[in-house]
Amino acid sequence: MNRSVTSLAMLMLIVGVVVVLIVTWSRPIRRSTITPRAMGNQININTADAPTLILLRGIGPRLADAIVEHRQTQGPFETVDNLDDVKGVGPRTLANLRDYITTR
Repeated sequence: MNRSVTSLAMLMLIVGVVVVLIVTWSRPIRRSTITPRAMGNQININTADAPTLILLRGIGPRLADAIVEHRQTQGPFETVDNLDDVKGVGPRTLANLRDYITTR
């Protein structure tokens, strides 16, 4: 009987750990709320890699990859306004990013 109680206690402990792991891993990952401006600098869209571009609010993995690909195929952006040439970047996105990006 003592062995049954021990086995049951171990099973309950394992189930509890599994539940905690499932709950923890199922939470959405929150992006950083720290912006480049808060860090005191801007991101250079001509040199930034995709993970760096993702730090910008409104830029997800797909759009970051599109920016890098556009830059690689079309050459560097001459001005911040040229970011509008990237599919997925419209006037609103560009306006929201303008203070946080540079081409120099």
